[in-house]
Amino acid sequence: MKKRNKVLALILLISVFLLFLYNDYSNKLIKDRKEYVMTNGSTKFAHISIDDVINIFDDLKKNQYESIFENKFLSKLSDMHNKYGTKFSLFVFYEFNDKSLNGTPTKYKDEFIKNADWLKFGFHAYSNESKYEYDYDNIENEYLKTIEILKSIVGEESITNIVRLDRFVLSENNLEKLNSNEILINGLLGADTDNRPDYYLEEEENRILFSDDYYYDDDTNVFFYNTDLRLENVPLLKLNKQLESYENDKNFIVFTHEWNFNFYKMNRVCDWINKHYYKYEYPKLMEG
Repeated sequence: MKKRNKVLALILLISVFLLFLYNDYSNKLIKDRKEYVMTNGSTKFAHISIDDVINIFDDLKKNQYESIFENKFLSKLSDMHNKYGTKFSLFVFYEFNDKSLNGTPTKYKDEFIKNADWLKFGFHAYSNESKYEYDYDNIENEYLKTIEILKSIVGEESITNIVRLDRFVLSENNLEKLNSNEILINGLLGADTDNRPDYYLEEEENRILFSDDYYYDDDTNVFFYNTDLRLENVPLLKLNKQLESYENDKNFIVFTHEWNFNFYKMNRVCDWINKHYYKYEYPKLMEG
């Protein structure tokens, strides 16, 4: 029995050592691919965004941390950025149920600005009750109110004006109201399926967006970007197969929701992006 236990212990020790070597080798490959893309660039671009964001600000408000990365959600995003070079856009509600941006500490502003090269924030909707598919006189005020308080929390450098609005809805009149005095929105991220209308686009315009990955509206001077993957809609066991279907895509845009964020699945996505030499960028760099 003692001899058998020694053999099992030796096997376990060897297994742990081999796992250590594998992880060390795997992490080196990830680092090498990340540095290659950062140094040499890439013809392929990837972007990841998160919708319905409000909980992180509520947590910062309640816990008054010394650092934003004491928040578990932001800490995990930072881990993915450090490992893969991932960049994120977080699209924010001003209020949702009993939660609001009001009262969020501004003491983290400098730390958010320090990380603004990979962590951006934008408008999603004033609340989950907003209905921007209908003409709405107050939309500009709601947008500005949300962005102004966001600027006080995360800094102007952290704001993006290429956004995904809640439920992919926005009438053309509402867009014109938003951009009547200054350009508040110059890009919109669309849906991940061709059977879901994107904002005010007509059927043919929507078809072009889905087939070509982007669409430029001459009338409003706004770019539309097709989304490839809604992460929570793909079961874990089918994720690898789904990712391989994008292998020849030049642009790869992924989104999910804060309330349904799966860090394990997102790590799988980031690993796949790394292996296929995509460069993380924000969609505005596609313009022109």
